[in-house]
Amino acid sequence: MHTYKYQLIRILFQNICHEVDAKREDMKWLVQTLDSLVSHCSEKESLTEQKRLEQLIARYKNLIPTIELTMVKTDVHYKCYTYRKEVREVCKKLYRI
Repeated sequence: MHTYKYQLIRILFQNICHEVDAKREDMKWLVQTLDSLVSHCSEKESLTEQKRLEQLIARYKNLIPTIELTMVKTDVHYKCYTYRKEVREVCKKLYRI
């Protein structure tokens, strides 16, 4: 894969990761909204909705470490691609000399 193309994909991936990180505020808002709405429904319904929200938050929290690890690996691969390209350019120049 060409370095430029990989860099574009990397930037797109990082933007998606930053969007995921921004969802923390949305999670807080969901908790606050559920808390305010729970008083207007039955106890069974409120427990069901709280459980669903807890599952959603747990799923989100499980994604974060995987995303962070993938971001680190993506940066390492990008550095490797860049290094490889630079080494090839230097080798070509040395070969010409």
